[in-house]
Amino acid sequence: MEAVPIQSENFNLGFIGVGKMAESIARGVVQSGVLPPQRISTAIHSNPSRGTAFQSLGISVYSHNTDMHAEAGNGQYEMALGYTACTYAADNLIFMREVVRAIANKHGLLATFVPKYALDDIGSGSHVHLSL
Repeated sequence: MEAVPIQSENFNLGFIGVGKMAESIARGVVQSGVLPPQRISTAIHSNPSRGTAFQSLGISVYSHNTDMHAEAGNGQYEMALGYTACTYAADNLIFMREVVRAIANKHGLLATFVPKYALDDIGSGSHVHLSL
């Protein structure tokens, strides 16, 4: 399947608390041309040396989550897709989900989008913000 660049200028991608999974997703998105690195950012506060891989791709690296919304559960990452027309938003959501799953699978990992995957951990809910 050929990667298709996302046309919406409102589509941005942000990673919080990054590890190998986030790095793989970011690298795949940039190298395939799906998004330019200028539209991707990451917040790395626990291990600043992790930012080197992202910076080498041209991705902005921040030391705090001030401009990004962090989820609280272990292993949770937020993908902020930005505002666009409903039909494009639905397409972008499905496309993002499938890209994340494919990259996780390539690395022997499982990406899930369930609201809460462990009874003893915080759930974030798979949610959408609507604006009229």
